[in-house]
Amino acid sequence: MNVSRTRRCAAGLVVVALLTALAVPATVDARPAATRAMSAETPVSRVAPTLERWRVTPPVHAEKDAGPISALAADDGIPGVPLDSVSMLPSPVISGSVDAATDAWDVFSFRAAPGERIVVDAAPTSATSTLDIRLVLWGPGATSVGSLSLQESDFYGAGSEEWICYTIPGSAPKGTYYLGINAFAGSGGYEAVWTIDSRSDGNIPGVTMPMGSFVGDVDTVYDADDVFAVDLGVGQTLEATVSVDPASTVTTYLYGPGATDVWSSVFLDTQTGDEVHVTYAPGPGEAGTYYLDVSADDQEYLQYQAEWTTTGSNIPGVPLPPSPVARAGAPSQVYAVDLVYGQTFSATVGVPNGQADLYLFGPGAVDVDTSAPLVARTGTATSKSVAYSVPADGDGRYYVYVDVHVPVEYTITWSARTDVKRVYGFNRYATAVTVSQRDFPHGSDVVVVATGANFPDALAAGGLAGAYDAPILLVEPTALPSTVAAEIVRLKATRCFIVGGPAVVSDRVRSAIDALPGMTTPVRVAGSNRYATSAEVAKRVFTRQGVHFLGVGCLARGDEYADALALGPISWGAVLPVFLTEPGALPGQTEYAMTLLPVDAVAIAGGAGAVSAGVESRVDTLLGPGDDVERFGGSNRYVTAGLIADWSASSPFLDYRFVGIATGTNFPDALGGGPGCAKRGGVLLMTDPGALSAPTATRLSAKGAIITGCQVFGGTTAIPDATLKAVDARIP
Repeated sequence: MNVSRTRRCAAGLVVVALLTALAVPATVDARPAATRAMSAETPVSRVAPTLERWRVTPPVHAEKDAGPISALAADDGIPGVPLDSVSMLPSPVISGSVDAATDAWDVFSFRAAPGERIVVDAAPTSATSTLDIRLVLWGPGATSVGSLSLQESDFYGAGSEEWICYTIPGSAPKGTYYLGINAFAGSGGYEAVWTIDSRSDGNIPGVTMPMGSFVGDVDTVYDADDVFAVDLGVGQTLEATVSVDPASTVTTYLYGPGATDVWSSVFLDTQTGDEVHVTYAPGPGEAGTYYLDVSADDQEYLQYQAEWTTTGSNIPGVPLPPSPVARAGAPSQVYAVDLVYGQTFSATVGVPNGQADLYLFGPGAVDVDTSAPLVARTGTATSKSVAYSVPADGDGRYYVYVDVHVPVEYTITWSARTDVKRVYGFNRYATAVTVSQRDFPHGSDVVVVATGANFPDALAAGGLAGAYDAPILLVEPTALPSTVAAEIVRLKATRCFIVGGPAVVSDRVRSAIDALPGMTTPVRVAGSNRYATSAEVAKRVFTRQGVHFLGVGCLARGDEYADALALGPISWGAVLPVFLTEPGALPGQTEYAMTLLPVDAVAIAGGAGAVSAGVESRVDTLLGPGDDVERFGGSNRYVTAGLIADWSASSPFLDYRFVGIATGTNFPDALGGGPGCAKRGGVLLMTDPGALSAPTATRLSAKGAIITGCQVFGGTTAIPDATLKAVDARIP
C-alpha cells in the first residue's frame, strides 16, 4: 500500500478529559541514538520507593488563566500572537473564544526546532457549547490560514475535545511555527493546554531500533508515535511483530529510504490489530534506512511489546553474541554491536581451514556491497583483527562483517574496552565548551548560560537545560569569552537562557550573545537572590514541560555547591527543578514556588547539617498528606553524591552505563559536566583531587562491568593523572 498518512482517529472515540493524569511513557532506551533515556532494562518499579511518582499531574489552573483572548485582527491569521504571551505562566494554558461567523481563528506562534514536539489539547469550556473546534499546525513557510498545514485535528462535533501531537522531523527547518484554533462551526469559549518539549521520537529520523525485544508505549494525545530506524541491505528480510493487550489495537506504518515525515510521506505498509506483523525485503537499489512507526491512533494510552529479526547476510545482521563466538560450517554473516564514545572495539576472526575477510562498518552503513567500511582486513591470513576507537560524535550501531569465501568454521573474539576520557580546557569556561563539543556534537538550538565566577545561579540551571535538551555554558560576569561565543555559533543555537541577574551576568554579555549569528534576544531568568532565581528557573521548567511535568522536585542548600552539583544529571535527565534553600530555613521564594507548581514529591540532597530537619518538615507540610519527601545524605559530599547517583540510576532516566567524575572541592567542572553525563544517560560521581574517594571507588568497582563510557571533567589540577588512573583501573 503506497499512500500518504493522514490523521487517523475513529469516529466516536471516547473523549479524554482535558486535565488527566498521565503515566510517564516507559519508552525503550534510545541511547546512543537519542537522548530519551528511559530504559526497558530499568523499569519504573526500580525508582526509590517514596519517589515512584514519575507521573504527570497538570495543574488546576482556573486561578491562573489569562482570560479570553481579545478578538483582535492580530490573532486572526498568521503570524498571530506568541503562544506564551497569552498564557498565564507558569501554567501553559490559554483561554479564548471563536465564532465561525465573525471571528473564526485564533492564531499563535512559537519557536521550534527539529526533534521538538508540540502537544495541544483543547475543548470548549462548556460541554453544551455549539462550538466545534479544529486545530491546525503550520510550518515556518506558512503565510496565511490557507497555507498547507503540517497536521490538523479531526472535528467530532459541537462540544468535543480536539488535539494535535506533532514532532518536528529532522529534515524540517528551525524557526517560527504556527498554531491555529478554528471555529469549524458554532461559537463559544475554549480552553487549551499546550506543551512543547525537546525529546521526542515521534517522527523521522526516530531512534535506532533496539536489538532484541523491547517495550514501549504511546498515547494519542500526548505521545502519538514511536518511530524506529533500521538499516536494511539488499537480500535482507525484516520481520517485526508488535503486540498489545487483546482488548486494544495498535497500528504500525513502515516507511522507506527518503521518507521525511510520518504525517506526510508515503508509507510502504500499514497494519492494525492486537498483534501486527511487518515483513519487508528491499530489492535491488532499495538498500537504506527504513522507519517503523508504532502509532497510538485512537488509543488513549497503549503499552506494546515489539520484537524484530532479519534474515540474510547483510546489514543490519544479528546481534554480536558474547565473546568468543564459534560458528561451524557458517556462511558470510553481519553482526551488530552498539558502541559509544569512549569505547575501543576490537575483534579477531580465526579461520583455521579456510579464508574469511573481516570488515567493520560504522553507523549509517546500509549495505556491505555499497557502503564504505571503517576498517577492512582481507587476504589469505588465517587470523584477521580490527580495532576502532569510537569518536565523540560516533555513538551508534556498528556492523562486523565476516565474509567467508565458502561456508567454513570460524571463531570471533571481541571486546569493547571502556577508556576513561579526560574532558578539559585551559580554564573553566573552556572546559564547559569541551563538554558541550563532545556531548552535543550535532549542535543544539538552545543554550543555557550562567556565570562561572560563582555557583548559586548555575546550581538551578540543570533542569532548565534539560527541558530544552541543551548544554550549560559558563561566562565571565562582564565578558563573553571568545571560546564560548564560538561554541554557541558551532551549536547553531538560536535561543539562549541566561540564568542570573545583571549583577552576575551583565547586560554587556547579554548583548554580545544577542549579536551572534541567528540568535534571538536572550531571555534572562533571574530573581532578587539565589533562592528567588532558583524559583524562577523552576517555573520555567514547569512551563516547558506542561503536561509532561513529573511532579518531582529537588531541594539543596544554596550556600554550598557540592550537594546541588550531584543533582545535576538527574535534574537534566528527568527535567526536575532544583529549589535552593538556606540550611536552617526554607526561603519564602522557594516555598511559594513549591506551592505554585504541582510538586508532589521532593528529593532532598544532603544530611541534616546541610538541610535541617525543620526544613524537611516544612516541605513535608507544604506537599500535604500522601506526598513524599526523601532525603539523600551521607557522612560527606562523596557519600552523598554516590547516594544521589544510585537514586538517579534507579529511575527510568539514567543508569551507570555512563559515569562522569568531577572534583568535589570546586564547582565549575561539574556545572557543565552534569548535563554532559545526563545527555549520555549517565550519572555523576565526585572525588577528592588528591586520591580517588572511597565511596566513588566502591561504586566504580561494583558497576564497572556495565560501564560503557567514563569521562573525568577538568585538567590535572582538578583531577591529577594518578586519580584518573585509579578510576580507569576499576573499569574493565
